[in-house]
Amino acid sequence: MTCPLVHQDLPLLFFLLFCTTCTTIVNAQTNQQTADYLAGNTAADKWAITPQPTHEYDDMYGFDFTYTVTNYIDVGQTGFYVYDGDCRSGGGSIQTANDGVSGFEYLDSILPERDVTPGSETDITKLEMNKQASFRVKIDPVVIPNNLDVFEGDMTLAKPVAKIVFCVVFYVQTKEGEDSLMDGGTSSLEVAAQETVVTLVIDFNVMGTDFIVKNIQLVPNDRLSDADSRLFTTVAYLCNPTDGSDITDSGPTAVYDRPFTQGQLITVCVRPDDDAIKEGVKMNSINTLTYEREDDATLTQSSIEQGIPSSNGLSDYEETNCYGNDYCSVGTMLFATFFDTPGSVSAKGDATIKFLTSRDRDRNRDLRRDRDLRSLQADADPDVRAFGVELDVIPIADNDSPFSTSAATTVLSRILSYVAVGSLIATTILSTTI
Repeated sequence: MTCPLVHQDLPLLFFLLFCTTCTTIVNAQTNQQTADYLAGNTAADKWAITPQPTHEYDDMYGFDFTYTVTNYIDVGQTGFYVYDGDCRSGGGSIQTANDGVSGFEYLDSILPERDVTPGSETDITKLEMNKQASFRVKIDPVVIPNNLDVFEGDMTLAKPVAKIVFCVVFYVQTKEGEDSLMDGGTSSLEVAAQETVVTLVIDFNVMGTDFIVKNIQLVPNDRLSDADSRLFTTVAYLCNPTDGSDITDSGPTAVYDRPFTQGQLITVCVRPDDDAIKEGVKMNSINTLTYEREDDATLTQSSIEQGIPSSNGLSDYEETNCYGNDYCSVGTMLFATFFDTPGSVSAKGDATIKFLTSRDRDRNRDLRRDRDLRSLQADADPDVRAFGVELDVIPIADNDSPFSTSAATTVLSRILSYVAVGSLIATTILSTTI
């Protein structure tokens, strides 16, 4: 960096100090940019798939589709399916190969010579989208017109013009016997998938026994363009909201081992399960949370509704602190009627989880700045998971636990804080007036 001109009357020492400072700032900025780049990938990014594949048509009803994946993906970690135009995510029907009915011909797996190159980059800071896997799908021109799941056209015309619409689902999976999360590591599990809707505009010849492909259109289905978290679940538990720790853990250091009483803040945490955490799954939001006395289904209290605290003002939940984090927490003060008699209370709801990629992290930074989650949730298309946790309650007179005393003290402290602030404001106003 070139230092700006300095007036000749300034001392030389000041000039040198100024230049050194400039250089230090520039070096710091460069180092920070490098650090940001190295931290740009997450564990979820290793499963990334390009949304738009390349394709080739051989004029003999054979189509080759090629997808690009990261250098983490190794041989045997790719595969594909063929569905009708609704795709798998839309509840479409799978098109069985070589059955003489569907009109599709393809192999059940990707050939070794068409799979990615051997080797796997496990350092997420060195991930690159530089590996390709391809597969071939062939159409039987005689059989395909009878498959009304994919064929659209009037074959009674002398020279029909029609469309064939189907969906290819390309996926990446864990390594068999190594990265598997279930079955003791003996099988592979699909982790991420990309759906592509293929539309062929075709002209049949006069005899109607074969056709000419006039146009080929490939459209990615955005519902599965990010890593898919449907393999995983959530875990709900009573917790310490400051660090997400489970307060019901057994042992001599357990924080909570007695029933709750009126006036205590009950905090429920929700997080992805252990297998999900290993694969980079994060929380997206808590959508609903409702408390209910198990011996009286009419006694309920809503805590979270449609992703925001209920209007009763008795719940503490910040949605921007939930998105992309390891856990989400909701604090709730229950109605006094919950504690009239000893009993059990269930807290049930649903939350969404998703893979957090580097792109999502950038979104999360903007989200925390703008504090606007609604459009982001609609775009993220994460998976919804139900959760539940149980707790015991008793009247205050029946509880000899010091835990309730500390909780009551906390509530009282908050009230006194509010009173103190109010007094300060009043004093300030009076002093200003006087």
